[in-house]
Amino acid sequence: MIAVKIPMSVLMWLYVQKIFFVHVVPLLVGLTVAAVYPVGNRVAAKAGAAFWRVMLMSALGPALMLEGWRLAVRSPWTPLAYGLGYGLGAALLSRVHTLRLWPPKIITRRGAQAARRSA
Repeated sequence: MIAVKIPMSVLMWLYVQKIFFVHVVPLLVGLTVAAVYPVGNRVAAKAGAAFWRVMLMSALGPALMLEGWRLAVRSPWTPLAYGLGYGLGAALLSRVHTLRLWPPKIITRRGAQAARRSA
């Protein structure tokens, strides 16, 4: 019987890759889906937007969600990571009042908006 000695650094690198692709990537995709889906729908519903912009923004959310479900069926642990990412994204997005791409002040939180109205 022949045994090949595998360096510990190679073994650790494989475990780091496994953790990243099984736990971190589904979490990041879930977070992205939760943030992009409503933003895409809002941009698509904007009156007077160009057809290509409406089409791309309407398709972006479902395409990302499909990619998330594709990632979620890899192992018994990936749906949990995808769900945690989606929940985190929904919780973070619930605190956002305004989301603009230009000018550079991108995000206005609900508390800041309420303080601005009362002042």
